[in-house]
Amino acid sequence: RNMLEVQLLYRKVAEQNCSLEATVALRTRELQASEERFRRLTELACDWHWEQDADGVLIRVSGPVEEMLSPLLTAIHDTTPGEEDSQEHDQEGWNRSQRKQLQHYLSSRQPFLDLGLSRRNADGTQLYYRLCGEPIFNEAGQFTGYRGTGVECAGPSR
Repeated sequence: RNMLEVQLLYRKVAEQNCSLEATVALRTRELQASEERFRRLTELACDWHWEQDADGVLIRVSGPVEEMLSPLLTAIHDTTPGEEDSQEHDQEGWNRSQRKQLQHYLSSRQPFLDLGLSRRNADGTQLYYRLCGEPIFNEAGQFTGYRGTGVECAGPSR
């Protein structure tokens, strides 16, 4: 009688395990579908998104903007006071004061929303962007990098 009861309990546990595995598989598929919807919405809402590690190195970018973002997101090297500092744009064409403001947010690990940036191309045309970003911290509260989104605008941002 005890052997039969143990055997029935083992069967019941096996059935519950199968049911639980099916539930986990279903929830996993639902989560993957939800993540895919979120990813697509994010792509629709912005022209690109980016992530960088704690050292400021770009580790993920979407869209053909790595060449543009990499110099923008890296630290600005101090220059000697003079003619170059008095110019509105740096050698890559970025507005110096806007770029310094971005660097302030990045170095102080602060989030920023709709930060207006402008860039002058070699042909004199002006491009305008809005950038959003947030610092990333791990479970222990250690800074691990930044992530953000950006869009190209028709004119100057707010």
